[in-house]
Amino acid sequence: MATLTETLDQLFAGLEGRERQIIELLLQGLGVEEVRRQIGCGERTVRRVRDRVRQKLRDMGLGAEQS
Repeated sequence: MATLTETLDQLFAGLEGRERQIIELLLQGLGVEEVRRQIGCGERTVRRVRDRVRQKLRDMGLGAEQS
């Protein structure tokens, strides 16, 4: 549990307001369209933030490689 907490702290450290909200909602299981509507932004914005976080996790040695 401590490792998960540390990882999330590192992950959220580089995020600001809306980006953090997007990731929090995605982690809660909401889809891109649902997040877009709740936040009031475009689908591309949600996908870009999600993709940046995925890359950050890969850079940290976590997450699955995309094929």
